Amino acid sequence: MTSTPVHDTELAACAQRWIADVDRRGRAANTVAAYRGDLRHYVRMMVADGHDDPRSIGPEDVERFVLLFSTEELSGGRTRADTTVARVLSAVRGLHAWLCDTGETSDDPAADVASPQAVRSAPVELEPDEVATLLSLDVDPPGDPAGVRDRAVVSLLALTGIRPAELVDLDVADADRDARLVRVSGDRPRPLAVPDPRALRAWIEHRPLFGRRSTALFPNQRGERLTRQGVWRIVTDRAVAAGLPAGTSPRVLRNTFAAVERAGGTPEPLLRELLGTAPWSGAAERNGGP
Repeated sequence: MTSTPVHDTELAACAQRWIADVDRRGRAANTVAAYRGDLRHYVRMMVADGHDDPRSIGPEDVERFVLLFSTEELSGGRTRADTTVARVLSAVRGLHAWLCDTGETSDDPAADVASPQAVRSAPVELEPDEVATLLSLDVDPPGDPAGVRDRAVVSLLALTGIRPAELVDLDVADADRDARLVRVSGDRPRPLAVPDPRALRAWIEHRPLFGRRSTALFPNQRGERLTRQGVWRIVTDRAVAAGLPAGTSPRVLRNTFAAVERAGGTPEPLLRELLGTAPWSGAAERNGGP
């Protein structure tokens, strides 16, 4: 969470620059005013979630904004109309597309975010059989190394609760030789056990096909590190291929991991450490975990 006033953040400044650019291109005054009001909601919610800078925003963050904005209870117990949410999402997409086009960000986290209806109806978590379907080899084209990688990505998200931003930062050296453990760095470093390492092991065997010079555990076919947007697309595309509910996303997989851990009796303080929402204390190691 940031203590910086909303209007002083880099995200707010970027929004103002985009609105000024829209104005210079001759859009109607009422359209410019509508964009300004719509983005005020977006910037406020993003900054409240700790995203002062647009570079820290991933597809899962935009999706969460759409969910919260579309379900926020207004006076009289009503919620915003789908047309209102769609209009605001259009402004958000315009902002991020412009930031990507101008080189201020490296990817566009809003490009493929689903409609308000799809986001609102997305499952909170998956059932065990749905997770098994998502991780099934039947989803992958035969002999496709990218499919091996994508299965490992989805497997790691579902089995460890790792955030997409943490996953794309993983290097090869962060995975143990037997692929039963990955070590997350960044703001909340912690070891994460991989209960079923088969998908990750298979990917590590195929990984040299995607470039030996990269240190990234999950590079793309150009040998460059995957982006959070790329991870989001992998999950949503694989979910569609597996016939899972619309809106299945990395956030849904993280929720699923948390639900499985709670059902298995994992204490809440330890679960927060595993999810990276609390500093790692080593309690899991002392109790026979990672």
